Amino acid sequence: MNEKINTQPVAEDKMAEKNEKIKTPQQIERERREEKKQLLEELTQNGGALEHASERLQNDKEVVMEAVKQKGWMLKYASEELQDDKEVVMIAVTQNGEVFKFASERLQNDKEVAKAAVTQRGWVLQYLPKELQKDPEIIAASEASEK
Repeated sequence: MNEKINTQPVAEDKMAEKNEKIKTPQQIERERREEKKQLLEELTQNGGALEHASERLQNDKEVVMEAVKQKGWMLKYASEELQDDKEVVMIAVTQNGEVFKFASERLQNDKEVAKAAVTQRGWVLQYLPKELQKDPEIIAASEASEK
């Protein structure tokens, strides 16, 4: 009655199951490339897809640039690093001046970015730093966009 139960096969099954879940760096990289490719395809149809993307992809410049080209508002979901990238922010504010508020503080103080934002949406002038609100070139761009 003192039979020993053989647990060896169970242990081997668990080990095999665990090994199946372990991925090689190449598999992980392949999956990441595929995830990025799928998101880029989706962004051409729906710029809003960035909102639900992983943090890694919200920090991918190529992905974020595609998103803000479609919908400037997606700057809100870009990483802080890319909200401080002038090329990304210029595309976003040119598409939708209202997203100026999602740019980094450094870029909110950049005259070229501010001018692009008010050129697209003149009323954004009120949200610019005080010194830029007084700039004649920016005032003219804001007034021209409101006509």
